[in-house]
Amino acid sequence: RARAVLSYDPAVCAIGLEEDWFAFEKHLYGCRLWDGSLPAESLETEQRLAAYFRGAPPESFDRLRGATSEEAAADFSALLRAHFRDPGLSVRLKKDILDLGQFQSLRKAPAPAAPRGRAAMRGAATEDLLVLRIALDEDLEGPPASELRAGDLVSARIVDGRDIAQYLARLFGGLTAQGPVPIEAPVEAIEAVAGGVLIRARFAVGVAGDAVVPAERRLRAARGAQGRGDGSWWRRFFK
Repeated sequence: RARAVLSYDPAVCAIGLEEDWFAFEKHLYGCRLWDGSLPAESLETEQRLAAYFRGAPPESFDRLRGATSEEAAADFSALLRAHFRDPGLSVRLKKDILDLGQFQSLRKAPAPAAPRGRAAMRGAATEDLLVLRIALDEDLEGPPASELRAGDLVSARIVDGRDIAQYLARLFGGLTAQGPVPIEAPVEAIEAVAGGVLIRARFAVGVAGDAVVPAERRLRAARGAQGRGDGSWWRRFFK
C-alpha cells in the first residue's frame, strides 16, 4: 500500500517518524483536510508508488526486509526524484512491521455505476483503495437501493471493527463515545450481487465503504449534491 500527502503547509512534517505507525497515518489523513493540501497530486504520488510496488520483483522486497532505513531510503530516492523531477529531493524513511490484515480490502472494487443515459465506464485506472464495511441508514420515504446512481448522497455508518477503520471513522466524524454516527457520502458505484445490491460510498481519496442491501430497501439518500454546499468536508479531498 502507499499513502501520501502533498502540501504547501510545513506543519505536515510536524509529526516525527518515531511515532507509532497508526498515529502517523492518522496524522497523514488529517493533513488532507488542511488548507494547502493537494489531493489530486497526492493521489498521483500514491498511484506512482503503488505501481512501483506491484511491478517490483520478489527479490526487491527481500532486499528491503534486510535493509537499514538509510538503505531503503536510497532505493526510494531515485523513484521519487524522478516523479517530482527534483534531483535534490531528500527522503527520510523509517522501517516498521505492520499487521497487514489491517489493510486488506473487504472486496474488489465494483464496476463504476453508469450515470443515467450513459454506458458504464470501462478501463478506469486501478486505485490503491482501502474499503471499509459500512451500514446505510434506512428511510421509508427514501428511494429504493436499486434506484441509486453514482453521485447520489447516502447516510453511511462505518461499522468496520479494524483499528484503521475506527480511527478513520473518528477522523471523518463518524464515531463518538456512543458509537457510529452517520456520515453523508457520495455513491461511487452500484453493482447487482446475490442478496441485493452492492453500494460503494466514497469517503476520501483512497478510502471507500461497501454495503450490500436488499434491492427494494428504501434508504436515506439525496439525488446528486442536492442540499449540500460547495464547502462540504468531503469535497475538499474527494476525487
